[in-house]
Amino acid sequence: MAKRSKGRKMTIITGGSDGLGLQIAILLASQGKNVISLSRTKPKQDNLDWIKTDLLDDTSITNAVDVLLERADSIETLINCAAITSYENLDELSPSELDRMFKTNVTAPMLLTSKLLNRIKQDGADVINIGATIALKAGYAGQSVYSTTKWALRGFTQNLSEELKPTACRVVSVILGGFNSNMHKKVTGQEIVDPEN
Repeated sequence: MAKRSKGRKMTIITGGSDGLGLQIAILLASQGKNVISLSRTKPKQDNLDWIKTDLLDDTSITNAVDVLLERADSIETLINCAAITSYENLDELSPSELDRMFKTNVTAPMLLTSKLLNRIKQDGADVINIGATIALKAGYAGQSVYSTTKWALRGFTQNLSEELKPTACRVVSVILGGFNSNMHKKVTGQEIVDPEN
């Protein structure tokens, strides 16, 4: 493994090519951070680095980790931001949608964190998991799968925080309320009717 640079640090973010992930990546890059997006699509920003990663594919995640671990840069922060939503009635849940939702929203951040964990500990890096207020309440009709994945991510974050207590690492759960993004449109094909609310 290459000797790591003390001055250069990586901020790794999933889903940094669109929506909230892209906005976070742009903000951090504007502050001089070395931001690397793990996403299927390359961000349309010249100041963002990119490793093509399909979070639905375990091999793709492993390959991205291998690329990251070969770099001389230390890890400053891992931000698990990528997420998808779904609208299915409880009596019409489909195995394919369950699999897609859990892989993206729960399995991928857990697997990515696990595979980077030794380096995260060694570098004293922080882990930030982007959650949602739906993980703090009963949820909404038609969103049982999305709600459950966010509860699961919150549980993982709390457990990770306990496991990393003896280290210099910080684990942060960012719990966001609703905001205007393309997530709804990607599922329904329609714009949000009342974006202010």
